[in-house]
Amino acid sequence: MLENNPSPVSLEVVSALLAAVGVYMIVRASNSRRGPSLPPGPPPDFLIGNLRHVPMSHMSDGFAALARTYGAVLVPLRAQK
Repeated sequence: MLENNPSPVSLEVVSALLAAVGVYMIVRASNSRRGPSLPPGPPPDFLIGNLRHVPMSHMSDGFAALARTYGAVLVPLRAQK
């Protein structure tokens, strides 16, 4: 005689799948609230970041070239107390 009740193993599998989907949805929702992404710019190097992209001579011409390439984006920096 076969019963129509699901076996405990199938309930465990369904519960695990539902839990995984729930965790995925929570992580995805929390990642979407991080705010705006970083402004466009040259890709940073390991450890030194964008230090080699900073013009050392003729700074106005160098920054103007970067602005033509990546857009005129100014990021205000505030000093921390």
